[in-house]
Amino acid sequence: MLELACFEVDVTPPDGTMDFSTGKARLPRRDPLFARGFHWRSEDGEFLLVTLDYCLLSHSCYEELRARLAAAAGLSSKQVAIHCVHLHDAPVVVREVVTVAGEDPEVYYGFWPDIVERLERAVREAPWREVVSLGSNESRVYGYASNRRVVYQGEVHTRYSRCSDPELCRQPVGVIDPALRSIGFYDKAGQLLASLHFYATHPQTANTGERFSGDAPGRALELLKAAYPVGIHAFLTGCGGDVTAGKYTDKQDLEFNIRHFGEVLAGAMRRNLAAPEMRPAERLLLTQAEFEFPARDFDEADLERRAAGKSIREAWVELAMLAALRFRREHAPEMYRLTLLNFDGLRILLAGGELFVAYQLYAQSLIPDEFLAMAANCRDDFYYLPTVEALCNGGGYEVNYFCRVTPRFETEFKKAVSGLLGSGE
Repeated sequence: MLELACFEVDVTPPDGTMDFSTGKARLPRRDPLFARGFHWRSEDGEFLLVTLDYCLLSHSCYEELRARLAAAAGLSSKQVAIHCVHLHDAPVVVREVVTVAGEDPEVYYGFWPDIVERLERAVREAPWREVVSLGSNESRVYGYASNRRVVYQGEVHTRYSRCSDPELCRQPVGVIDPALRSIGFYDKAGQLLASLHFYATHPQTANTGERFSGDAPGRALELLKAAYPVGIHAFLTGCGGDVTAGKYTDKQDLEFNIRHFGEVLAGAMRRNLAAPEMRPAERLLLTQAEFEFPARDFDEADLERRAAGKSIREAWVELAMLAALRFRREHAPEMYRLTLLNFDGLRILLAGGELFVAYQLYAQSLIPDEFLAMAANCRDDFYYLPTVEALCNGGGYEVNYFCRVTPRFETEFKKAVSGLLGSGE
């Protein structure tokens, strides 16, 4: 028997919360940010997945939240994953960056202890329901994802989420995964208890830096809730490290972007839930693989020199690398973990960092005739995870800024994923 306990908690920081990415206090929120929890158990396995409408959650704050949620659920930390949707108009919770910069973390994260306590309480109080059947489907999404790395005139150019270069917008879509995949969990009356929806792209289409916002995914879930008012629905970002909506976004009308792309996502979600492929629900199988993260070596003194005298915003890249270096030194070895959730043949693969979409396509190629959904950003310490080709090419935004991985990652990742998906479970 498969059981599910789920919850939804508003985790929007208070208006006026300081944001080091802009150096300003946030204006009143555009819309709320949520944490959505899904705790499954069967005789064969148990797992808690929490989706968080934040941009990043890293290092000690990730460890703290995961450990406390695990204790609240009666699980080990390995049985808990926290996925950040990676919305850019949302908090970046990396206490170490503020500490390295010599500033007071309480100025930026005074709201965090209350969030942790409320999520602990939600885990303990979420009611259990029996899951009798599962539904799955996928729909092609048109006019949203486009590869951010554009080879044009012999160079790698960056097609940002709101690309202002008409020539880059005219270039081909490039490598993407066009499918939005959905899984629904149903009770004995056929009522939808929960649904998870996976799509591989940077989710933001507005990114104002002024107000907390769920952007297009938040709007999509509002629309889905109107159609399916019972149950908890969540959006999870796949391997979209090199994918954005930049080919299609309006460069000026940010509200249009949120509304339009929210409807695009909601349309695919509704199509999936309207005609799912159903199967009996019996059990959850949990398998994991991990390897030591192949981190790039940085000159710590050079990073300190480059960050000196700058604001957190100005030195964000250097401070992030310094924070990662020091956290890794205190918590060696630094492990990269992959988690495979198998619900009677419907698989969800959870991975850390901002993986390039090629990693998602590779995983799917291993079981092309079976359902596999992927969620990246299930730990944000690893930042961008490019392919060997991109790392060796050296061009583009992703490999030159928030990137601390070596080319060996691709080999280790593929080996681990092949082992997980080739296990026959």
